[in-house]
Amino acid sequence: MLPLDHLRGMTPGADATLAALAAGKNEVTLTTRGKLLVLVSRIAPWLIDHFAKKKIRKLFQDEITARKQTGA
Repeated sequence: MLPLDHLRGMTPGADATLAALAAGKNEVTLTTRGKLLVLVSRIAPWLIDHFAKKKIRKLFQDEITARKQTGA
C-alpha cells in the first residue's frame, strides 16, 4: 500500500511530480535506483544498451529459439 499525504490525498510520487511541473522541469526521477540509472545512461549509454539487450534476450529466449528453428 502506498503512503498518502492525508491532507492532500496524494502519494509522495504524485506530489513530487506536481512540484516538478510547477518548477518547469522536463523530467522527474523519484527513486535512488532511477537516479543511478539516469546517471549511468548519461555517462555510458552503451553500458545500459548492453544490459538491456542481455535482459531482453533472456526474457524472450523461447521466442528467439523458436524463430531460429522455423527460419523466420
